[in-house]
Amino acid sequence: MKTSISHCLVLISLLFSISGKAQADFLDSLKDVCQIAPKDTNLIKNLNDLSIEYLNLGEDDSSYRYASFALLLGKSLHFKTGQALSHNILANLYFFEGNYPKSLENNLAALRIRENLGDLKAVANSYNNIGNVYHSLGDSTKALSYHFTALKIRKHLKDSVNISFSYNNIGNVYQKSKNFKKALEFHLEALKIKEVFGDSTEICLSLNNIGIVYTEIKNYDEALKYQFEALKIAEALEDPYNLDIVYVNLCFTFVRQNNMEQAEFYGLKALELAREIEDVETIVQATNSLSIVYQKTGRFEQALYFYEEHIGLRDSLFSEENIEKTIQTQLQFDFEKKALATKLAHENKEALTQAENDKQRYILILISFLLLVLIIFLIFTYRNYLAKQRSNQIIIQQKTEAEKQKSIIQEKNKDITGSIKYAKRIQEAILPSHETITTIIEDYFILYSPKDIVSGDFYWVSDAVTKYQEKFVMAAVADCTGHGVPGALMSIIGNNFLRICEREPSVNRPSEALDFINVGISRTLRQEYSKSSIQDGMDMVFIAIDYHAMNLHFAGAKNSIYVVRNGELTEYKGDKHPIGAFVGEEMKKFTNHTISIQKGDCIYLFSDGYADQFGGEHGKKFMYSRFKQLLATNSHLPMTEQRKKLVDAFENWKGTTEQVDDVCVFGIRI
Repeated sequence: MKTSISHCLVLISLLFSISGKAQADFLDSLKDVCQIAPKDTNLIKNLNDLSIEYLNLGEDDSSYRYASFALLLGKSLHFKTGQALSHNILANLYFFEGNYPKSLENNLAALRIRENLGDLKAVANSYNNIGNVYHSLGDSTKALSYHFTALKIRKHLKDSVNISFSYNNIGNVYQKSKNFKKALEFHLEALKIKEVFGDSTEICLSLNNIGIVYTEIKNYDEALKYQFEALKIAEALEDPYNLDIVYVNLCFTFVRQNNMEQAEFYGLKALELAREIEDVETIVQATNSLSIVYQKTGRFEQALYFYEEHIGLRDSLFSEENIEKTIQTQLQFDFEKKALATKLAHENKEALTQAENDKQRYILILISFLLLVLIIFLIFTYRNYLAKQRSNQIIIQQKTEAEKQKSIIQEKNKDITGSIKYAKRIQEAILPSHETITTIIEDYFILYSPKDIVSGDFYWVSDAVTKYQEKFVMAAVADCTGHGVPGALMSIIGNNFLRICEREPSVNRPSEALDFINVGISRTLRQEYSKSSIQDGMDMVFIAIDYHAMNLHFAGAKNSIYVVRNGELTEYKGDKHPIGAFVGEEMKKFTNHTISIQKGDCIYLFSDGYADQFGGEHGKKFMYSRFKQLLATNSHLPMTEQRKKLVDAFENWKGTTEQVDDVCVFGIRI
């Protein structure tokens, strides 16, 4: 079940009246204006307009860049109206991607500015948007509070259009909190107003919402009447976003009506369209409903398939945003807990030591007193006895101290090992999961084998749209200086800069990404100061696949990549200098290579750990020549089989020899 929310973005959209070539010409002319315009309030307005157009086109990365630039410029020029609109755009971008804390933060920033400016219409819009955020977070009390505040202002302004949006959103909150009577009342009021001003899209949304409420109260005839009326409008509009909402809600209604044939029909149509337009929320709803359909019709294999897809997408959509905060909170808690335990242990140790010292002094005084009493009678005999007793006491004390030190060392080792294992969990959390990778790359394998508990090698996957409107699938493999804990720390720094460069407007090629990371790591490790710099860094290969042009863009810091076509392996070498090795004026740029690719080509990214492993009959390195032959020979196999061949060859070569370095091999089939 999917409700239709009137977000009320308060965005100036021209794309409802222009299309095709005119739309592209408009965007180009707007970008040209932004490039040549002076840095004043007009430039901020143009940047916000450009961000809005990209938002309406669904190009969120471009929209984010222009809105962020507009916000920075607005702050520098103290242009409050422009700042508020930039915050509003960013709030909606974060809302659409499910990052509700960041959406709320930007909406509140926009609200503060608008209240100071006294812009009541914009204030109402911000209250409305905040209400939608709390609705998505499941806090109906706060959601209703903000929506009713927005409604009160809009009634004061006699803003009929936005009043209908408030009614719609209030109805959605009541619907989610199971107050269906109130939900129906507000949705019907919203529909009345929308029918007056004749916006077909908004009428379709309200009809759809009313249909869902009737489904919830099991009045399926009324539900289907409204939903099919909404379907008729959506088909006439040829609006895929309205269509996939109607399809998925018809599927939900037919499931509740136990009409599995119709439920399956509309569920599959919703899923197909949602995947086409990348509407993740609808995909989550459609896969859930389809899993129920197939379960109830005895097709359990298909039911399991859609249920697993539903769970994976649902968890990604609603819980990924909290992972980093949870880890940070847990780390802080663990740190404070251990610090307190260490302090108490130290205080207990001091108290025990003092008691032991007092006890020893008492024993010595007692012995001395007895010696004085008996010295006349047993002076010679007691000298020998005393010497023997002292010797035994020293041995006992030494043994006790040794056992105590051993226990302390064992406990320290246990704590250190536990900390490193926890660090491994953190490192694994920053690596892209299989579910994440498969949404970006269809056919791949990863062989990832740290030498120690944590690793200096890491891999990274993402996708992006460049400023040239090229859609890239990106991947990288990095080998940080050292392994174990030092390498793992470097890997976290490297991974962080890879994530940052995703949204960096100046980064549009792999070589630019490596230059960006090079500068970032050099500054992070203070490599610009010769006396205090850390001369460490990493080797890295970075590729960007353009499936539209069938080109592979590549840049390498010391490392190469292999491309295998029809069993023939070609090596493409990167630059000879690593990331982080050159500072100041001597810092070198990295070179970008463009390679033509074909469907079926296999691309391999790797660190030096595999080829440098000692083993075999004579205890020598595996070597790159043997590594190349192994990849070329098995390139025709499925990627999972290729990985198994690599693992078997590595283990057979290593034998009983210790693994000498971290190993990472990333294979991708085009």
